[in-house]
Amino acid sequence: MTTSPSTGTVTVPDVRGDRPALADQLLTAAGLHAHITGGTGRGPGGGQCVITNQNPDAETSVPTGTTIELTTGEVGGQSPC
Repeated sequence: MTTSPSTGTVTVPDVRGDRPALADQLLTAAGLHAHITGGTGRGPGGGQCVITNQNPDAETSVPTGTTIELTTGEVGGQSPC
């Protein structure tokens, strides 16, 4: 987790299950940054890529400007994107 100078703290939204572009928008709106690992389109089985893991966890208080680490996986399956 990376932080930058902040003026306060924010609560990390739960973006698991969201498409990567939406997750990035939600985190940006909350004053946070996203670092996405994995694909953003479709997985090897043809399913949409969604956020499967985030660090720090949702509902955690973090300084404004913190980078949230996101991992994608294929919806409905165990395959990474």
